[in-house]
Amino acid sequence: MSQVKRDGSAVDPGGVLNGQILRRLRPLSVKGIAEVLRSYERFFHTVQLLEEYFPPALEEYEKLRAIRHQFSLDKATYQKELDVVGWWQILAHFFNLIEHQGYFPINWKVVNEAGECWLRPEYQDRGELLATYINYIPLNLYGLTDKSIEKYPPMELLHALLSKCQVKAVSTKLLTEAEIYDALDTWTEPDKANAWAFLRRIEADPAPWPEAVRIMPALARYACNATGNIVLDGQFNPYNREGPWCTWSNHLIQMQASWQRAKMTLQWFDRLMRWYAREPARIASLAHFLIEGAEIEEKVSRSTQSETFKNQQVNSLIGGMYELNW
Repeated sequence: MSQVKRDGSAVDPGGVLNGQILRRLRPLSVKGIAEVLRSYERFFHTVQLLEEYFPPALEEYEKLRAIRHQFSLDKATYQKELDVVGWWQILAHFFNLIEHQGYFPINWKVVNEAGECWLRPEYQDRGELLATYINYIPLNLYGLTDKSIEKYPPMELLHALLSKCQVKAVSTKLLTEAEIYDALDTWTEPDKANAWAFLRRIEADPAPWPEAVRIMPALARYACNATGNIVLDGQFNPYNREGPWCTWSNHLIQMQASWQRAKMTLQWFDRLMRWYAREPARIASLAHFLIEGAEIEEKVSRSTQSETFKNQQVNSLIGGMYELNW
């Protein structure tokens, strides 16, 4: 029986202090009890994730002997006791299933950083950061920032010539390779608008153009963070409130759809970077294509030659870009 105060309220309403629960957890301190209970709660919620999205995967845990509470990054620790599992192991299993089933890539970088924070005492983290991903998706987003885009000169070129925001600076490397020192000085907002109109016409009527040209509108939107797709336009930062914080329960299907739409653009981006890496000087042909787009388009539309000759003419007009064709 719980003790009762004179006012009728219970000193120990759950019978915990004098009951079975506390005796089972001894010799743990109150702080230790809190840690264990927190571990059980997280374990429960990670199992719920598996049960909701990958029910057959639960069979792997039928012979579970105990729940592991001590976090470690040492693989040998887990191999010694295969029938003892921590909630973070189930969470990692869930993440792997998400990728294996083709939902979308997991941001393993931030997941691993969360594990490192847990192990390092100076952060005073008790697994809270890693446990965040029980509810929220560790998004792997591919948005380009003003700083990161400098690593991808063809994308930096597209951004410099087409971005509607003010481009504060352009790398010297790009100015040299793309030969656009003089062009940028005279490149105006109407010029940007005309270049976008040119790209939209390509997208509306791609037939006259080779694959190298057809992919440019999508890559231009990617370079300018204008795709409308969180995977291509966003950056994930788990260390501030902006995130963006998308939950498994409300956003999984949306993120899956966003990833499926983004994959082709990312493949084109990889192809563009390989094309550039083989011969960096060819970036000048991309700059010429964007700056002289209207003139190139007029020459293509005026051509009355055979289809074969016309294709040769187009390839000649777009210079080294023709090697981007699939």
